[in-house]
Amino acid sequence: MKVKIYTRNGCPFCVWAKQWFDENEIVFEETIIDDHSQRLRFYEEMNQSGKVAFPISTVPQIFIDDEHIGGFTDLKANATEILAKK
Repeated sequence: MKVKIYTRNGCPFCVWAKQWFDENEIVFEETIIDDHSQRLRFYEEMNQSGKVAFPISTVPQIFIDDEHIGGFTDLKANATEILAKK
């Protein structure tokens, strides 16, 4: 399973998402986007690319095997499914 998380420093939901993956022993790749203008560009690019399941405007944004999961709330809502892929 390939996990990619887009985060920013100081984001509690980002911390919780990373903790969830750590607690479940799932390796992830993190991309930190601290600069606000870079985050806005990231959101715009993702929203226009068709790579996201719905429009995004927050972090974390989580992708598993190149499939957009969403943020921390979406991660928790899909936890059983995600752990089954492990």
